[in-house]
Amino acid sequence: SSCPPPPLPSLMYGSWCVSFQLARVPNELQHRLWAGEGGCFSLSFSSDGTRLAAACRTATDRFPIIVYHVYPSSVDAPFFLESQLSGHRNMCYDLSWSSDDKLLVSASSDGNCCIWDGDSLSPAPLKSLPHPCFVYAAKLRPQPYQATTSAKVLITGAYDGKVRVWDISTPGPHSVPIKEFQAHVGNINALTLDNSGIKASTAHAPTIQRRATRRGPLQRY
Repeated sequence: SSCPPPPLPSLMYGSWCVSFQLARVPNELQHRLWAGEGGCFSLSFSSDGTRLAAACRTATDRFPIIVYHVYPSSVDAPFFLESQLSGHRNMCYDLSWSSDDKLLVSASSDGNCCIWDGDSLSPAPLKSLPHPCFVYAAKLRPQPYQATTSAKVLITGAYDGKVRVWDISTPGPHSVPIKEFQAHVGNINALTLDNSGIKASTAHAPTIQRRATRRGPLQRY
């Protein structure tokens, strides 16, 4: 059965609900943000919700990552363009913040994974991780695991079906993988880590694989 919603402020979403729903379905445009003439390919909110990163394309074939600061208390102007990050030469497939929001990671079809300073949002990357092909996914190992080791571990998935493990705490503008393995016969479309940082899952049609980032069995779904 359905029930009418209570009166709402004009900028809040929602026009209907059913008895078991706790939240209303968004169905009204609230804000519109500039994302380049060529559109936006990936979005990611920071862990604390105060920043929104958007991988965009401009009319002149530039591929900036636009970072908006979010002001939830402001009704008229909740988003402010804080920075534009320039380092990729083609579209970004994935954006991901570290659990403490000190780093932003981008994976691109230009064959690079870039690491950005999440505090200063400097327009140039801190580090670039070169790949021999498109990079579709990149994730930093979560902070609870990082606290037990001096290494800062990043995992990427690419067009060649390989998972690569990187230690980005090494000095210099570039790094090389500390480990790589063939996870799929085709490109890895998606990659995620559990909250502990111990297990990783990768996806390629038609399979999903789950691996322990330390020693452990491979599971296929």
